[in-house]
Amino acid sequence: TKHEFFFQSDYHNLIMTILLFHSKASARGGKELSNFFECKVEFMGKPFRSVEHAYTYAKYLYLQGDVSVPVDVFPFLNDCNAIEAKRLGSKKSMTSRGVALDVGRFDPQRENIMRQLIASKLDLNPAIQDILHSLEEPVFLYHHSRSDMFWGCHVCHETGTLKKGLNKLGVLYMERIGGSAAHKRKKTTEVDDVPHKITKL
Repeated sequence: TKHEFFFQSDYHNLIMTILLFHSKASARGGKELSNFFECKVEFMGKPFRSVEHAYTYAKYLYLQGDVSVPVDVFPFLNDCNAIEAKRLGSKKSMTSRGVALDVGRFDPQRENIMRQLIASKLDLNPAIQDILHSLEEPVFLYHHSRSDMFWGCHVCHETGTLKKGLNKLGVLYMERIGGSAAHKRKKTTEVDDVPHKITKL
């Protein structure tokens, strides 16, 4: 389908592995790396059903003013699915609870928070970590998203190159497995050095 691919390509005499991941992916590892994938995750000493659940909870730790986390948030997170958890962290949902995210405090911390959540996910779920380490390096991991161009990106399905977005989630996963040779050289959070000659498996 349009958003399904697992590539290997010969780029500057290197075999490059390219995996596009998102919540509805069917390629091995494609769904498991999504924040919506239900698995054990811990944050601030609390257990969560997915990275998305934990990330939403983290937002409620950065509210405007001297406001505590609404008492219903954590119990609701335990009962809802990942899509509902994401909605709980939206501006509309927070407004309905009489609170607002302090973007100025939260945004500088969001990458570190997500890095902690990814580490917890992999440490508590060895099968997912095994998937990462089974990918032949150098590896490029792209998080496909329709609209979130901070965590995700759009990829050209003819060449496998990045068209739009920062792909921060993909970069965090690549950090965990050592990243690609290009990332090791550039030490950058942007994925812009990718193979141009792609053979679809």
